[in-house]
Amino acid sequence: MKKDNYEAPNIELIQISTIGKHSILNMNTSSVFEEVEDIEKLIEAHGSPLYLLSEKKLREKYREFKRNFTQDGIKTIIGYSYKTNYLPAVCSILKEEGAYAEVVSDMEYKLARSLDVPGAEIIFNGCYKTKSELSKAVSEGALINIDNFDELDLLDEVAKNLGKKARVGIRVNFIMGSSSWTKFGFNYETKEAERALKEISKKKNLKFEAIHNHSGTFNVDPKIYSKSTRIIIELAEFAKKIGLNTKIIDIGGGFPSSNKLKPEYDIPGGSKYNEETLKSFADEVMYYLKKAKHLFNNGTPILVLEPGRAIVDECMQLISKIVSKKKDPKGGYNIVVDAGVNVLPTAYWYNFEPKIANKTNGIKKNGINGVRKTNGNGYNGGPVKIYGPLCMQIDSINESVNLSSTNVGDTIVFSNVGAYNLTQSMQFIQTRPAVILLGPHGSEIIRKKESWRDIFSLDTIPKRLSSKSNGKH
Repeated sequence: MKKDNYEAPNIELIQISTIGKHSILNMNTSSVFEEVEDIEKLIEAHGSPLYLLSEKKLREKYREFKRNFTQDGIKTIIGYSYKTNYLPAVCSILKEEGAYAEVVSDMEYKLARSLDVPGAEIIFNGCYKTKSELSKAVSEGALINIDNFDELDLLDEVAKNLGKKARVGIRVNFIMGSSSWTKFGFNYETKEAERALKEISKKKNLKFEAIHNHSGTFNVDPKIYSKSTRIIIELAEFAKKIGLNTKIIDIGGGFPSSNKLKPEYDIPGGSKYNEETLKSFADEVMYYLKKAKHLFNNGTPILVLEPGRAIVDECMQLISKIVSKKKDPKGGYNIVVDAGVNVLPTAYWYNFEPKIANKTNGIKKNGINGVRKTNGNGYNGGPVKIYGPLCMQIDSINESVNLSSTNVGDTIVFSNVGAYNLTQSMQFIQTRPAVILLGPHGSEIIRKKESWRDIFSLDTIPKRLSSKSNGKH
């Protein structure tokens, strides 16, 4: 039975597959988004590969996430993690839904302001913030979660020079398991977090508001949020003793999506995602937070969450074409598609299970009337290895996946690609694809396909090296 007072928990790894009575959700949607009437027309217009963004799915996932973490007596704020997918269209849609901007760099901060996100609705995290960046954030009223003592002193100096109090919180870290995120923030176990609170209490130019923790990415164990909440509550109690009033408990992000981790990154037996998963995470937080309301501003704590993947992963698909196929030395089949790890970098840790799409929306059946066709190269369906087009052996998308066909020209649909693929994509060997928004006005282009000139637009050639200047051709 849980106790009201904090005590160090005995951590036990929980497999999400055991949560609730509901069946496991399909890890990948079974077709192109329902908004698409003819995928080949989109490819003809915009090229392949091609990203698709479903506005409907994005709004649904945001509302689902917030609903799970909303309870009476607690004010819940979603600070969308810009680094997960900073397409301006994505950020604008989530701003319309009421999301704040959680940023970790000047680039992201400026993007948020360009989209008319008020400074007061920006949460500035990260372990590196320059003096000029801090000056802008303080001037515009952003909440700055302090990462280290050097930043604390710099921020106090910046606020003093501006003659304005800086809204601040502290980021804390704690030990949990063998791969705890201790790079960021002040450590709990060594009392470093308490020392940071003491330092803030002495600074006249800092207005303390928040205690923040972000403890990982694609967390599959809800207990990490239980421990995070209890540690923040304990620190809020300490803060109150030294005269600081905590308004905000910020438990960060790291929530999972319905994607499937590769075994080496997953828990033994594999984690599973179902319709009760988010609720199980919320329950771990709300149980303790409801009992500690008295510690927070006017008895109404503000709960801030900073999700990215859990909201945007399922709202995007990547469309690709099979460009070649061959037998491998072991008798199996390899196929090459026109989208590689340059535009699908999360393939390094996700087991994507792509499908073959019809020209019109839906999944191609196994041949005619359910009978598999032989494609002329001895293949009649079954597992294949999928490679991308890059001149690198490591450009591998999936080691073994069942496809109903591998004819050159077939269209492949990769689902759940909204998180980190765009922001971590690279212009290596191939240019990056266009992005199409599927919304109430049909299909709209929100990022143009790159050309080779885009890749080299920032480069210059010294005149002494130019063939045009020295007469050589």
